[in-house]
Amino acid sequence: MANLAKHGVPNDIICPIYHGEVETTYHALWGCSSLKSIRANFPIRIIEIIGCGMALYEWHEWLLDCMSSLSKEEGEKIIVLLWRIWYRRNKMVHEHVWMDDKYVVEWALKYLGRYQEAQVNVEDPSPGPFGVVKGGQSMG
Repeated sequence: MANLAKHGVPNDIICPIYHGEVETTYHALWGCSSLKSIRANFPIRIIEIIGCGMALYEWHEWLLDCMSSLSKEEGEKIIVLLWRIWYRRNKMVHEHVWMDDKYVVEWALKYLGRYQEAQVNVEDPSPGPFGVVKGGQSMG
């Protein structure tokens, strides 16, 4: 990515998926033209940076700007989707395996749903007062 090249790490900074565009972190996670369908079909609209606007700030600033305008639930969806987009990119670059846009979005939403469901079903792991078992039964 472009940031690696700035630090002297040998790297092709051209997008390996949509050849012809410079691959920055923002580009890989949200701005790449190959992600157009994902952006259009994701149930949350977030800030898009068009053209050279990205030069004005870094990807983490873009992410913070996005997160500040979203609810907690929407923010969680975006984070899990970005994680899956990164996974998809790496599968393509390193294994030449392409994942369908619809599958990427569905997987991210289902994964987050299962995680949230598991969090609701987890009992409080903290012990009660000394000598007391949850449910009100005494150890004594």
